[in-house]
Amino acid sequence: SFVVYDATLYSDKPDLLPFGVRPLHIAYEPHLFDEHIRGKRPVDAMPTEMRLRIQADEARRITSDYTVIDIEAWSVNNSRHFEREVARNIARLANVLSQFREIAPDQKVGLFGPLPVVGGYERLGAIMDRKMFADMQRDNNNVTLLFNLVDAVFPIGYTFTDKFEEWRASLIVQISEIKRIKPGIPVFLFLWPKYANYGPTPNELKSRPLERAYWRYQLETAHELVDGIVIWGGWGSDNKRE
Repeated sequence: SFVVYDATLYSDKPDLLPFGVRPLHIAYEPHLFDEHIRGKRPVDAMPTEMRLRIQADEARRITSDYTVIDIEAWSVNNSRHFEREVARNIARLANVLSQFREIAPDQKVGLFGPLPVVGGYERLGAIMDRKMFADMQRDNNNVTLLFNLVDAVFPIGYTFTDKFEEWRASLIVQISEIKRIKPGIPVFLFLWPKYANYGPTPNELKSRPLERAYWRYQLETAHELVDGIVIWGGWGSDNKRE
């Protein structure tokens, strides 16, 4: 019953379906807005109905079980200090999810990024700072509406440390938040077989391929804790497919 999804962006990929690896469609930000460059986009811009229909059609074409909407411009982090902005972004995301459901009632939908809220808390499992933990729970309480509008949750399991136990501890914090707010919902973990090139990753590790043992550890941990994984990667530093 453990599902493996392919969301990689590599060029010239082989067909992975015979190996049981299923396609997953991600609706990226440039595909959803008329102005694909974030800095040039009007503040009140929303994804258009036509573009949402195109994304639903693409998910059907590749027989994806879900459409995962990825709008990273709308942060829902740090609600204590950015309460109004966070509330506005939650409302926007809820609007997009509701509109997608109206356009494609046959499709299952999820979000990349906001659920659970982890931005800035990537190493919380290792640090266990009480104030930081309280802030994280506050942020996740704020997005309960979004938890109720998705068919599955897609947490980010990217690698910010070369310490296996720290990575696992951070993942467990995320999963506990998901179960606290929406018990029973399917959970598919995004994994990237490289060290993350952002966040608290040490500079000497950024973008480096994971060691074979570490990658195997992550796969086995995911198999133990969640319903499936989404393998991501393949977008190069030159802004082209690898």
